[in-house]
Amino acid sequence: ISVCNALYIPRTCVSAFIYNSPEVQADCLIDKPNSCVLRFTSGLINLMDEKEFEFIAGHELGHFF
Repeated sequence: ISVCNALYIPRTCVSAFIYNSPEVQADCLIDKPNSCVLRFTSGLINLMDEKEFEFIAGHELGHFF
């Protein structure tokens, strides 16, 4: 939520989920002109602290812009 606020993106425009995989991956799927889905692997989540996660989420939201 803090990343969406910092980037002035309505929270309702972004969905996110974590899927089980040892790989270190994140991506942004733009499903409509005004919404996207962020996907993160559990392998990535297990490596990051909160600030690192916010950075990765912000990077992925950059693809949405």
